[in-house]
Amino acid sequence: MTDGYELRDAALIANNNHRLERIQWEAAATAFRARLLSSGNRIKEQTYREDYAAYIDYAIELLSSKKPPRNGGELAEQTAEKWREKPRALEKCCIAINRFLEYATEHHGAPAKSWLLSRERLKEIRGRPAKKKSLAHLEEEEVLRLFEENRKGRNGAEWANYVALVATYGLRREEPWHCEPREHPTKGWQMYCAYEKISGNDRTKPRWLRALPPEGSSALWGDLVEAMRQGKLPLPNTNPQAWNNRLARMSYWQSLNEKYETKMRLSLKPGALRDTYSFRAHRRGLRLNTICLAMGHSITTHQQHYAWASEETPYDD
Repeated sequence: MTDGYELRDAALIANNNHRLERIQWEAAATAFRARLLSSGNRIKEQTYREDYAAYIDYAIELLSSKKPPRNGGELAEQTAEKWREKPRALEKCCIAINRFLEYATEHHGAPAKSWLLSRERLKEIRGRPAKKKSLAHLEEEEVLRLFEENRKGRNGAEWANYVALVATYGLRREEPWHCEPREHPTKGWQMYCAYEKISGNDRTKPRWLRALPPEGSSALWGDLVEAMRQGKLPLPNTNPQAWNNRLARMSYWQSLNEKYETKMRLSLKPGALRDTYSFRAHRRGLRLNTICLAMGHSITTHQQHYAWASEETPYDD
């Protein structure tokens, strides 16, 4: 091997330009995206945007530069460097680049010996996993304040409704748009979520939701099922990413970030309302299985994600 290449690959990449003529990286990236969106284990466009787009786009930018990466290891390393200080994004980056290179070697003529990443090389690029911070959960008063803050400004009423739904039912950020009132066989009118989340081979099924509104919320938003039945619960006409963008611009969210991230060393996510629902459910004594059914994930996922769901002591019976 010479300078990161097998000798038999060297002829394809002499002068650092022939490689670009031989391997059409932009075409490979376009085809890779199409494959992910249409194959047997297809993902949604939103999932591609969140888990692949930024990393693949930056990789193509590097490959199109005057001094492009010479092999898969260099490409992955240079791409990952942009997200080095963001552990979750770094993990996504390594997964995305690895899958893209596997696809490019199989379908677009990239020499496998030069461009495939070994497990050891991938671990080296990713580095030692950073210790994950525990998730923050909001105080009930902070949830209510977040509702009030979202009522202000453009589309305020719609965003306040969004907060009310997510806080009351522990929804993922995209799920409010998939909620509808339905008559349950034994429980009367309840909220139902028709959303299906696809993650690899796993699929979240549509589900009945369990209302656990924050203390003090009844004066602010009342019965959400009845409001939706009457057409009085409009939501913002936008995409889920807009929620993250809205929070990033909100001074109150910045103060919460200062409290939890900076002072308490906890991880405050845009999905904090869902995380707070989980904490509220445990604090109110709901059975673990009931909470997981309401939130639409497995017990294993729940316990891995929430520290308050996995604490065990020798005194538990």
